[in-house]
This record gives sequence, C-alpha cells and structure tokens, in this order.
Amino acid sequence: MSPVSNKSKAARSRKRDVPTGRAPMISNVTARGQTTIPAELRKKYDIKPPSRLEWLDDGEMMLVIPVPSDPIQSFRGKSRATLTLNLLADRKVQRSREG
Repeated sequence: MSPVSNKSKAARSRKRDVPTGRAPMISNVTARGQTTIPAELRKKYDIKPPSRLEWLDDGEMMLVIPVPSDPIQSFRGKSRATLTLNLLADRKVQRSREG
C-alpha cells in the first residue's frame, strides 16, 4: 500500500470524528513549535495576550483548554445548575426506593 493511500485513509477517518455541523480547523506548526489559534476560536473563547492554554494528552488525543486568568471568578455560578440537577435526580431515586 502506498503512503498516499494511507494518508487519504487517515484524512477520511478524521472527517468522521468531527461533530456534525463543525468544520475542522487547521493551523500550521512552525519549526520552533509555534502555531496560530484560528480567529474564530480566539473570539469564541476570548483568548488574548497574555492568555494561557493547557495541553492535555491522553495517549490518543490532544486537548487544548484555555485557562481563565481568574479561574474562581470564571467558575462562579456554573456549578449551581449542575448541583441542583444532581440533587433532584438523587431525590427522585430515593423516592422510587421508598415507594
């Protein structure tokens, strides 16, 4: 099998992994290991200098996560909805066990 066919196979499999409605965004890596974050993502996640990014590698996939300048402030108000939903689900399970 030629290297060209392997490359096109890999490209086809990557396209299947992309969630529906989202086009893959590609950026180049320089000789120094630098890359450019696509403008759409910079705007969406408010990434500006001196923003920081966290790189996670699970062995199969690499994730890039923007780190907020004030993580506590950015988390404020986000856990309440999740906590409430979890409590309601737990109560529902308890009621079904009792009745």
